[in-house]
Amino acid sequence: IENKTESMLLDIGGGRSALEMDLVRELGLPQVYSEIGMTAVTGESSNMATRAGAFALGAIEKHDIALMILPGFDYELSPGEPGGILALDFFAGNDLAFDFMSNEFLVLASRACAQAFDGNSTEGSAVIPILETASDFITVPVFLDGVEFVGLLDTGAEYSVLNLDIAARQFGIDVSRPDDQMILADSFGYVDIYERRFAELKIGDVTLAEPRFRLFPDLLRGNQRVILNGEEMRLPQMILGMDVLRAFDLYLSPDAQLAVFTKRSIQ
Repeated sequence: IENKTESMLLDIGGGRSALEMDLVRELGLPQVYSEIGMTAVTGESSNMATRAGAFALGAIEKHDIALMILPGFDYELSPGEPGGILALDFFAGNDLAFDFMSNEFLVLASRACAQAFDGNSTEGSAVIPILETASDFITVPVFLDGVEFVGLLDTGAEYSVLNLDIAARQFGIDVSRPDDQMILADSFGYVDIYERRFAELKIGDVTLAEPRFRLFPDLLRGNQRVILNGEEMRLPQMILGMDVLRAFDLYLSPDAQLAVFTKRSIQ
């Protein structure tokens, strides 16, 4: 970024590519207000944006690139902390292939993944439809203990998340009375975050046994923000984070609206 080598978090659930405020200040980049906002699951928001004149990722070079400024301004990056996030908007017009076991990913031509799998599931793999790409997110249909959910794929999330409001409605879960499958995992302000083990998660014909999900309250509702289609912003039904995604090789073909989860290694 502007001839400075920096690490960034590859975050396909981030919506828009963005930089931390202290990196923006260090590089002397402009700070402007944007009509587009970013909101974290904690409810923190930012309407600030910037532009970088020179930006390169491997052989991919971009000039005068627009970037959001991340919410939660602390003005001081910790050692090793990424300077920002690279989201799907950065890779528009490309397919992506992730080999999490080898910590590698490929940026491919549009529809290359869809053509490689020919739209057909095989043993140990699931080719499934992408439900939404218009808002720079990838969502897919999944089943958790037999109940269908819309799962948002998020390589920027360490843990998978289940909307607590929906979990209460679908499974009768009450965090004030934890069952024997729940543990207290974290706290955010005055809110306790529980983690619960479920029986199985099905993605197409591929099954993961005993997945764990963080039960997160919807702190986005009521913040008077809307998403791109004008609807009130809410916490997704489900976020599939790296604790689930790392069990697969993941291939994304947004233009063909297909996602492939497989145990195969990238060739």
